[in-house]
Amino acid sequence: MSEITGDLNAVCEKIKDGDINFLMDTFRLKPELLHERVNGETFLHLAVSNNKKEITDFFMLRGIGVNEKNDRGETPLHKANSKELIELLLSRGADINSKDSKGRTFVHNGALHNNCPLVDFMALKGADLNIKTVNGVTALMQAVAGGHLKMIELLISMGADVNLQDEFGDTALHSAVLYENPEIVKLLALHGANVNIKNNDEMTPLAEAHSKNMLRIMQLLMQFGAKE
Repeated sequence: MSEITGDLNAVCEKIKDGDINFLMDTFRLKPELLHERVNGETFLHLAVSNNKKEITDFFMLRGIGVNEKNDRGETPLHKANSKELIELLLSRGADINSKDSKGRTFVHNGALHNNCPLVDFMALKGADLNIKTVNGVTALMQAVAGGHLKMIELLISMGADVNLQDEFGDTALHSAVLYENPEIVKLLALHGANVNIKNNDEMTPLAEAHSKNMLRIMQLLMQFGAKE
């Protein structure tokens, strides 16, 4: 193992351990290590991933860019898992709407994993809830895919557009039908989802339900004005 590899491994371990004194000594003696990467990630990514606020601050103060991306296009903010770290990163200029290589923001990931507290916090900080991925997927669609009712309610209450369409022309309502989730179908319809909107194949949510013989969902959609 080369000397630099050994140094990098040691730094990674001390980040996980929260050993700020070791890191201060190491980068004072070997400042050239600061901008090295480990598996495509900066040390700032690693500090944030390990929820180490003091070490996160340490690396930002020493010049690691708060919006530098890893090999997947993620900034350190994508890795944040606490309000305190998010607050710190934003205070140092982190782009709240930064996208990874697939176009996903922090909110997309939070919605998919049903992290209501952090998505709510990001929304209050001004995150755009209607950004689309490269495939046109919104955070609301991610929440629908996960079957997360509370997240869907939260996103809608904070301004998510229920009628946005992905690259196939599908809305969150189309997705709810395809996932055979009548609770979510009803929730979206109650919050203004267009029950007669067509996707790229000229299919309405009702037509999708009919094609799969989803009688309960068909009845529900017709109660909200869906037409044959």
